[in-house]
Amino acid sequence: MTRKSGLMNKTLIIGVIILFIGAAVVPSFSAYDRKTEIQLLRKAPNISTSNDDYINSYWRFNECDGDIVGDSSSPHYNGTRHGATWVGSGGDCALDFDGVDDYVNFSMYSAEIFFNKTDDYIISFLFQSTGEGTILSGTAPWGFNPDFQIVLCSNGSLLFKLIGSSHLGINLYSSEGYNDGAYHTVEFYHKGNSANPTVDVYIDSSFDNSQTSYYYNMENDEYTKAKMGMNAHSSTGYYDGLLEDFKIVKYERGNKQNPPVIDGPTYGKPNVWYDYTFTTEDPEGDIIEAIHIDWGDGDIQQVDGPFESGEEVPVSHRWIKEGTFEIKAKSEDFWGQGPWSDPYPVFIGNQPPGPPTISGPRYGDPQQQMTYTFVSVDVDGDDVKYFIDWDDGTTIETDYYESGETATETHSWTENKDYYITARAIDTEGKEGEWSEYHIRLGDQPPGKPDMYGPNSGVPETEIEFVFSANDPENDQVWFDIKWGDGSEIVDDGPYNSGESVTKSHTWNSTKTFTVEARARDNFGYYGDWETHSIKIPRYKALYNSLLELLIERYPNLFPLLRYFLGF
Repeated sequence: MTRKSGLMNKTLIIGVIILFIGAAVVPSFSAYDRKTEIQLLRKAPNISTSNDDYINSYWRFNECDGDIVGDSSSPHYNGTRHGATWVGSGGDCALDFDGVDDYVNFSMYSAEIFFNKTDDYIISFLFQSTGEGTILSGTAPWGFNPDFQIVLCSNGSLLFKLIGSSHLGINLYSSEGYNDGAYHTVEFYHKGNSANPTVDVYIDSSFDNSQTSYYYNMENDEYTKAKMGMNAHSSTGYYDGLLEDFKIVKYERGNKQNPPVIDGPTYGKPNVWYDYTFTTEDPEGDIIEAIHIDWGDGDIQQVDGPFESGEEVPVSHRWIKEGTFEIKAKSEDFWGQGPWSDPYPVFIGNQPPGPPTISGPRYGDPQQQMTYTFVSVDVDGDDVKYFIDWDDGTTIETDYYESGETATETHSWTENKDYYITARAIDTEGKEGEWSEYHIRLGDQPPGKPDMYGPNSGVPETEIEFVFSANDPENDQVWFDIKWGDGSEIVDDGPYNSGESVTKSHTWNSTKTFTVEARARDNFGYYGDWETHSIKIPRYKALYNSLLELLIERYPNLFPLLRYFLGF
């Protein structure tokens, strides 16, 4: 090897090393969408579709030429025209299907266009015909389950067909014939649910017919064919007529209302009328047709609308008996009922005090005097006293305290065992609250020092794993406190089973030797001793060695290549 070639090889080797080091340590860095209101054509129900998020597809047929039938909604589910003739000009066009072999193919987007059983959706379009044929069709590969069709029948009626396996499903026919050569607007409303979906049809903004029927569960990804103007499975039933403005608005898994917001008094007396307001909220801005109210006393009331989304609806109610009652409400729009609201508590008459909060040591020794506190809140503001059972055959009853005031009592036990302190509050009217329970243990033993496994050295700014475990003599669950030695710590992490291995990671950003400390506590708050472990985060030399190890790990073929260039 000549001196010149040796110098070139060394230069090449240095370049390769720099390249690999750079790859190892340097991170890599790597239409129409109209947001104005789009209303349904001559819609019948008062349903807002102003939010483009719910418009699944909208073929306006405004291209007026070419083989692409464009979807003007955000998804852009464009179709391919086969034979249908453009009619009109200047962006105001339609497609004329000849009833022989014309159609538009959307099969590439069949799963995205079509539906789940629980979807709510609206299909609307404008048509003119004196003939018949399939207007829209979608199927699975075998032609059923699902089988979706909108068909103009020979007698002029419109058929909405949605069939699953065993030929169960919906066959909804319009009550009148519409192949009279006039333009008609059509709207199909599918109200999906897991039981018996409903389909309504409106023709020229007037209700025509409805059907509720069971069909097997259906998922949109079961569709593989989508055709406009023909039966997608059999390639028959070609449509004869004009189509314009074909739109699908889809509420995936159902159009849901938010529960009404309830406002009104939370305290009262029996046989007194109280006024409440229920503020409606519909995410799509739909009209609320009714509000259903459960007053918590067995009375479920329906308040009929219509109400605007955001409207406050006043309703009055009275409770006959004393007690704690929970008001719940839900809204109902065109698509159905929404979920119940969270309970709104109302206290009628004198109420019992709440269960006491008990605080104090959870472990100790026999004959040791141990101090506990008891606090209860009475919603009526009455004074309360406490009945306490120490679980060793002794009980006490305290003096009266103000609502929310702390009562302090001291007690000792004679045996090593678990005890359950129970207490309840009683107000000045004699109303007794619910019991509270507090678990303690006499003779408890703390967990042992944690076993701690981790490296003795590491790389700065690199996540390093440690494994911790602690055994408890009584097999209690354990919680960990961990100090990483740089000011950061983990406090009361758990619970974990006795002896269970727990992996935690930490990153040190400076270079020195750190002391990791860990201890465990049991269910009763008894802490064991600290265990320590030293880890050295070295400076550049160790960092260089670590990078070299990283290079060997990531690029095992690099060093045989270097040996080749060096002639070893």
